[in-house]
Formats: sequence, C-alpha cells, structure tokens
Amino acid sequence: MRTGLLWSCLLLSLAAGCKSRYPPLNPAPGLPPPVRLDFKPPVDRLLTESVSATRTLQRKGQPEVRDEAAFTTETRFTPSDGGWRVAQSVRTPRQVHDGHDVPSLSGAVLERFTLRMQLAADGTFVKLVGPEAAQEALRQVAPEGTGVPDVERFFSPEALELRTRREWEAKYGGCSSATWWRGSAPGPWTPWT
Repeated sequence: MRTGLLWSCLLLSLAAGCKSRYPPLNPAPGLPPPVRLDFKPPVDRLLTESVSATRTLQRKGQPEVRDEAAFTTETRFTPSDGGWRVAQSVRTPRQVHDGHDVPSLSGAVLERFTLRMQLAADGTFVKLVGPEAAQEALRQVAPEGTGVPDVERFFSPEALELRTRREWEAKYGGCSSATWWRGSAPGPWTPWT
C-alpha cells in the first residue's frame, strides 16, 4: 500500500469517527448557567481537624526508618468586610523519627501564631492578614541569625502568603461549604515539608 493512500485513509477514518468525550468549554446557547452554591461556613464555631503523615524509608542493607508528623488545627470563620475572616491555629504538633520524639522547630513556631486569612463572600482567597506574625513566632523560638535560613524562608510573609493561597485554591477553589466543611476543618497549609 502506498504511504499517500495510507495517510488519506487514516485522516478520513479519524475525521469520520472522532468525537471528544469531554464536554465543550462553552455551554450550548439556551442552557441555564451552572448552579453555584453559596459559601456558608459555620459562623464562629470551632472546627477541629487532626492531620498525620507517615513516611517509611529503607535503604539497601539498612533497617527501615519511619518518620511521623501529626498536629491538630483549630479553625474559626467570622464574617468580616463583606466576606470571611478565617483564623487557624495549630495545637499539639509532634514529630517522631524511628520511634523517638524529636524536637521540631517548625512545630514550635506553628504553636505560637495564628494564621489569619481574608476570604471573599464566595470563599475565594483574598489575602493573608498579618503574615509577619509567623516571623515573630520564629524569633521567639530561634533568634534571628541562628542558622535556620530554610525555616526563615518557609515562614517569610511572601512565601507563607503564596503557599497558603495555592493550597486554599487547590483544596477548596470552586467548592461550596455544602461540599467541604461538614466533618472536617480546612487545613490550608502543611507545616512539615
């Protein structure tokens, strides 16, 4: 069979039988707009969430090493400026390496400040409020210049805002309160990375 004929047959078969399995990005004219549920988090109620992560590492010829991190968040939504103010604090952070508790600088910092976010009325992330509180908490635990540049960068106002925005949007962007808040508090950032 000639290559020209082969290509012609292939193109004709593709053109005749191809349909996208995905809906079009623009809805057909005359269809009603998609339903958007209102963002209605529980007002002035404390939401508590426990978070834990485990990592196991085994190198050839070495025994298995297990790392664990766990903490509890307490989150409260309050109406503010036509939107919502979210206050989230971390309680009881704990890190375990190979069965032994280890001191955690990031955990000590997280216990000493409250993450505050401003959300729009529809739950869209607007900004962090007072992100410099994290650096103040870091100074209480480890004075400036004590050789912890990675932790200082992690808790810088710019990095904290960017990370919080990304994680909020990734977890809750486009979701309504009816979808996400029942039974779990939002955890917009992870202290151990």
